Amino acid sequence: MKAKSSSQIRKEFLDFFESKGHTVKNSYSLIPEDDPSILLVGAGMAPLKKYFTGQATPPNVRMATCQKCVRVGDIDEVGKTARHLTFFEMLGNFSFGEYFKKESLAWGMEFLEDWMEIPRSRLWASVYEEDDEAYEIWKNEIKLPEERIVRLGKEHNFWEIGLGPSGPCSEIYYDRGPEYGCGDPDHKPGCECDQFIEIWNHVFTQYDKQEDGSYKLLESKNIDTGMGLERLAMVLQEKNSVYEIDLMDHLLTLIGEIVGLKYPVGDISDMRMRIIADHARSMTFLVSDGVVPSNEGRGYVLRKLIRRASLQLYLLGQEKRYLKDLAKKSIEIYEEGYPELRERKDTILHMIDLEEEKFHQTLRRGMNYLDEISLDMQRKGQTILDGERAFRLYDTYGFPLSLTEEILEEAGFGVDLEGFDKYMQKQRETSRALVDKEGLGWKGDLQKYLKELEPTTFLGYDQLEVSAKVLEIIVDNELRDTLHAGEKGQVIFDRTPFYATGGGQVGDWGYIESEHNLLNVSLVEQTEKLYFHQVSALRGELRKGDIVSLVVDKDQRMSTARNHSATHLLHQALINVLGEGVQQAGSLVDENRLRFDFNYFEPMTAKQLREVEAQVNENILSDHQVRESHSELEEAKRKGAKALFSEKYDDEVRVISMGTSVELCGGTHVEHSSQIGLFILLSERGIASGVRRIEAITGQKALDYVASQNEVLEEAAGLVKGRWEELPQKLAQLQEEKKELEQTVRKLKDRAGSDIIKDMVSERKSLDDIYVYVKKFEDQNIDGLKLLADQLQAQDPQGLVFLASSLDNKITMVAAAGDKSRDMGYKAGRLVSKIAKELGGGGGGRDHFATAGARDLEKLDGVLENILDILEESRN
Repeated sequence: MKAKSSSQIRKEFLDFFESKGHTVKNSYSLIPEDDPSILLVGAGMAPLKKYFTGQATPPNVRMATCQKCVRVGDIDEVGKTARHLTFFEMLGNFSFGEYFKKESLAWGMEFLEDWMEIPRSRLWASVYEEDDEAYEIWKNEIKLPEERIVRLGKEHNFWEIGLGPSGPCSEIYYDRGPEYGCGDPDHKPGCECDQFIEIWNHVFTQYDKQEDGSYKLLESKNIDTGMGLERLAMVLQEKNSVYEIDLMDHLLTLIGEIVGLKYPVGDISDMRMRIIADHARSMTFLVSDGVVPSNEGRGYVLRKLIRRASLQLYLLGQEKRYLKDLAKKSIEIYEEGYPELRERKDTILHMIDLEEEKFHQTLRRGMNYLDEISLDMQRKGQTILDGERAFRLYDTYGFPLSLTEEILEEAGFGVDLEGFDKYMQKQRETSRALVDKEGLGWKGDLQKYLKELEPTTFLGYDQLEVSAKVLEIIVDNELRDTLHAGEKGQVIFDRTPFYATGGGQVGDWGYIESEHNLLNVSLVEQTEKLYFHQVSALRGELRKGDIVSLVVDKDQRMSTARNHSATHLLHQALINVLGEGVQQAGSLVDENRLRFDFNYFEPMTAKQLREVEAQVNENILSDHQVRESHSELEEAKRKGAKALFSEKYDDEVRVISMGTSVELCGGTHVEHSSQIGLFILLSERGIASGVRRIEAITGQKALDYVASQNEVLEEAAGLVKGRWEELPQKLAQLQEEKKELEQTVRKLKDRAGSDIIKDMVSERKSLDDIYVYVKKFEDQNIDGLKLLADQLQAQDPQGLVFLASSLDNKITMVAAAGDKSRDMGYKAGRLVSKIAKELGGGGGGRDHFATAGARDLEKLDGVLENILDILEESRN
């Protein structure tokens, strides 16, 4: 057996199956295409499901891929075992109704024996206990010794997920030798020990599971195989763990340099280093495929991976941020097989570093929260931390239970493990839907009944009105022959000029008519091959088989096209101004405006925004011809065509060029850039970690916006008695005049306040050894009263002040008590509280200062006359 690098294994696998007539495809994105049943791609067949179900036609009935996969269902086991990973590469060969068991198993052995040079004596096979066909193939065709063919039950060798396609499977195992076994001389594959490593699973999809639990034989049988690249590398490189293979070795070496350790250490540090190495790869590929950290869905998976890895670095004594360095190393390791990593390097590094920085802030808050918990438990005499707070540390701050236990143990505390488990179980139940989405559930909706229809022919790039035949009418998910006036439904035609919502562009609207009917089209959606027109019947009736005219609303189409073409110019301008690291993260264009999301890590400056807007308008004025061409996907990319990396493209792609902008795009566009008219950038803001959003308008909307702005300017100019171009000068002059007037008012107020204080000093009353200052005002607000109280206290720090004002039929009161007043028992809070109650109000405050409000204005004068008596009463 010859040791091979992981890159060699990947290449030779694909080369082998290409030699067997398979079409080799690059890995699909980790983000599933048009498949809400899964959260992330976790198996090689997941992106090909549409071919297995017949919803789409594969490029070849034989295909092979090396698919990047992420699974987090067993994330807590990662790093603890020799086999668990969140990121892995799945080598797979697939047949869609062509070859079956004999070819699949024979080629599997040929690849392992002849190409990988694994001795046949080390290979075992398992089959489903009732699958005599597979058993006979192994025994009579492949000539594997019968003692190395094992029959296993359904839990080991039968694949099914709910209803739909299912079937037995046959697994190929590698025998590592008895030294890795459990000591039982008769044990075989299926045992939980480490002697037998499953390296390749061949699934024979031959049944359709029915609702009654029975299995119906499929007319078209399929092959779906999966072999983990990391496990095969472990075998060929003769390692004891997937963490020792070449792909991991470089990462673990770098991690060791960062934390000052050499892997393996021989203690818990090894587990921590393995977690970091695994998660570094997962986060790198997830960000590369367009996932953004968030608190839900895929974004939550990414955030969790980043935080778990950063926490392990922290627990290994490293408080600085190093995940971007590990992501950089991951890119270096994998860029040969996945060149998109190199293209998106800046985005990957920036986003991971930004998220780690946020987590460090959270981590510090978590440590502070744990300190608070410890102090609280000490005060209350508690020795066990309740499960709710332990879970909050885990869920909100990323603290694993073991870390909480370790820190609290040092302080002499324990943790309510049972209570923690209850909250953990509750979270698992809540999030099970997400984890389940890593499965491979099959759809069973109306598309099953429509899959025999010919694809809808789209003619809308060149025509806005066509005649078409009604193929199907659908109302409430049921097929109908007729749609009557007043009813709503979906209609499928043999051809259409209506653009269906997709690629960030909303669909067309318009109408359908003939001599016998008129229908409004409000929405058009597309499945794999069919266009569904959402219609409302206005008059007459529409029948299956009718020939009708389909008419697109020209104004709506043109306005949408303006906005779509403008997004291309905007994308190029952003790259010119901000740099090549800018990556489109999404867009939405309709007839009213355009929205463009992109990866960038700080708000754009006003200067950058002006420059982007200017560049777009320069390209509009340049009247570039908008050119459409078609080419192979890889060729288009080589020529510099920009692609949205979360988008899925066919082998042949449509390329839209205008000026220096070249993008892959299936949307509708203007014919010349000058038809966009005018581009106005309305706003730029952050919508997620490392993602910014620009909103803008074009065409008539932009002209209307300019007209409304001109109206505002003219109105403002009229108010300052000048022309609009004089507004900056006039406004600056008004601001200066305002400052001068404010200074004059301030001086007058100070002078008036000084006069008031003089009057109050002359009118003050004596009480024991202090002076009492009392006055009623008209139309004085609370701030004015506070200012006067402060000024009086500045002159007499020992005295007591009580001020009241009537404003808007309400009474506002302020009281202030100096040190000596308070020593004698006269407290501001008590005084205003007592007076407020007598006047039908309420309030209070501290001993030295208090405020209150009331409504009984008629009693106010009497209360002020008796202020000294009230003071004496409040003293007691």
